[in-house]
Amino acid sequence: MDPVTNTYSVDGRWLPLAVRTETIEVRDPLTRATTRVSIEVRESRFGPIITDNGAFDAGADVADLAAHPLALSWTSIDKTINDTTLVAFYQLNNARDWGEFRAALSHYVAPAQNFVYADQARNFGYQMPGLVPRRAPGHTGLTPVWGNVSTYVASTRTSHSFACSRVLFCLSFACSRVLFCLFDTH
Repeated sequence: MDPVTNTYSVDGRWLPLAVRTETIEVRDPLTRATTRVSIEVRESRFGPIITDNGAFDAGADVADLAAHPLALSWTSIDKTINDTTLVAFYQLNNARDWGEFRAALSHYVAPAQNFVYADQARNFGYQMPGLVPRRAPGHTGLTPVWGNVSTYVASTRTSHSFACSRVLFCLSFACSRVLFCLFDTH
């Protein structure tokens, strides 16, 4: 990235960064007075640069961040995705059974969330909808990756579970597995 010309290199081509100023009001917790703070936001096709405006300080080597700035790529700000999350909520409000519940959540884009289903027959279910980036083989997600994510896990492959009326309670974590369930033995 060249901070002087506000350009960045992708596959040997120099592209312009979109540059804008954002102003927010910051409240002092002691005096409750507000101050207007402006920051310059530079955005690449991968998302806004998050390591060059003074707001990012995690003890990293400043020279390294200047040479290799980090951009935030997230499904909620990806301009190439047709976000149909509002459609999901509309259909979710009208869902009458597990099938309609899952069909509604197939339209859910971002951010990934946990949804729990229950009906009057004491059936319950769990679904984790939302676009989840497909990671390269061997990548754990603990460190940034170069470039952009071009594919996402299909919504039919994200975590979901449906149980009959004999299960009273299940505990689950996002994007993982059901940890334990309590069963009704009566």
